[in-house]
Amino acid sequence: MAKHKIDLLCQHIKIVENSAKGVLNTLSNKFIHDIEDGLEYYAAESVQCKCIITEDVEGFYFAEIEVVNCQEFFKRYLLQEKG
Repeated sequence: MAKHKIDLLCQHIKIVENSAKGVLNTLSNKFIHDIEDGLEYYAAESVQCKCIITEDVEGFYFAEIEVVNCQEFFKRYLLQEKG
């Protein structure tokens, strides 16, 4: 069941890789305290993501990309498509 759900999710999202540049940017950015958040941010930035979806919105206080939780993403982007 878990594999099926992950497969379904992967049909609607893009998975990006971390690059050496993203790692170095994370390490050199003095505002980033959580390395995982930094790696996620720079991976998203590298492919020009419009937003990051996370339940740890507060962890991305440094982001210049829009950061929303899953409920907010659903309201802003998915409900608009149907309405």
